[in-house]
Amino acid sequence: MKTILILLGTTLLFAVIPTTRAGTPLGGLTVAVSGDGHHVVAGGDTRTLLVLDSNKLDVLARHWIGTTIRSLVFNQSGSVLAVHDSADSVHLFATENWSKIAEVSKVANFSAAPEAGLFAGQNGSYSDPLVGLYQFDDGVPKGSVALPKDFKVAMLALKEDGSKVAVLSQSAKDEAEPKVERGDIPKELMGIERKEFEQRNDGDTSGYLVIDVASEAIESETVTFYKERNGEMVYAGDEVIIVGYSNVNTKVSPEGEFTLFQVEGSFNYGIGFSHDRSLILTGGLANYTFTSTESLTSVTGEIGKLPGWPEYWKGFSGTEDGSLLYGATSGFRVVKFKADGTIDAICEGH
Repeated sequence: MKTILILLGTTLLFAVIPTTRAGTPLGGLTVAVSGDGHHVVAGGDTRTLLVLDSNKLDVLARHWIGTTIRSLVFNQSGSVLAVHDSADSVHLFATENWSKIAEVSKVANFSAAPEAGLFAGQNGSYSDPLVGLYQFDDGVPKGSVALPKDFKVAMLALKEDGSKVAVLSQSAKDEAEPKVERGDIPKELMGIERKEFEQRNDGDTSGYLVIDVASEAIESETVTFYKERNGEMVYAGDEVIIVGYSNVNTKVSPEGEFTLFQVEGSFNYGIGFSHDRSLILTGGLANYTFTSTESLTSVTGEIGKLPGWPEYWKGFSGTEDGSLLYGATSGFRVVKFKADGTIDAICEGH
C-alpha cells in the first residue's frame, strides 16, 4: 500500500456514497474527513453526526440531525459539511459550531466537487427530469439542465472543476442490441470477458450523456451496452470511472468509449475514490481493497469479524496528503488505516 501511495501521489478527500439506491437507508455508518484532517465525522442510520478525534477516534460530540444519513462530504476548506440523506435532501452544516446552514431538497444521485465549490444532483422526476447545480457553502442554486423526457437517471458525476456533469441512465430494452441466452454464452469466457459478453448481448442498453455546465446544455449523448444502477461514478480528469456494486466496473473515455474492469473481491458494498482519483477504495464482507486506477493493482486487508456477522464496509475517506485514511461499516465501526493500508485504530459501539 505504501508503494502505491508514493508512486501515485495519492491524496484522499471524498467520503463514499453508499451503493444502495436513493431513498434506502445506509445500513450502518459512513465517514468523512476534511482535507486538512482537522474534522472527522461519521453518521448513518442513527441519524446522528459523530464528531471524532482524527487520531484516536474518540467521540468528541454527538449532534442529532433527525434524518438518515447516506453520505458525508466536506467542502474544500473543511468549513462546511454536506449531508445527503435518504429523502434525497442535502443538509449543510457549519463545522465551526455544527449549526445548520441550509437544506436543499430533490437532490438525487448527489455528487460533489469541493474544489469548484459546487454539488449536483437530479430532481428524481421521470416526467420532467433535470440536473441541478448548487453552491456548496450555502446551497444556492447555480443552474439546471433539462434531460430527455424518457431519461431515467441511474447515476451521475460532477467534474472536479465543476465544468461538466456525466449522466448514466437506467437500462432498458433495445431491439438494436442482440440477445444471447445464458446457455449459449461461450463457456471459455471467464471473469470480466464473460461479463462484457453478457452486457453486450442481453438486449438492454443505457443512455450516456455529458452536460456542459457553462452553457447549461447537453454537449453529447450516446447509447452504451453498459448497465449499472448501484454504484459510484466520478470524473478522473477527462475520463469517467464507474465502480458498481456487482463489480462490473468501467472507464469511460471523453469520446464515450466504455472499457470494463474488475477489482479484487466480489460485491462492492462500500465504494470510494482518492481525491485525485488515482485510487479506488472498495469493501465487501470484512474485506477491503485499495486499487490503482491506472494499473488496477490492489492491496487488500480485512477487519476482524464481530460475533453475529455479517459486517460490510459502507464508506471510506481520507485527507489530502493521504496520511489519514478512514472507513466505516454496517457494524457501526469507524476504522483508521495506516499509510500501508493496515488498520491503526477502531471506534466501536456507535
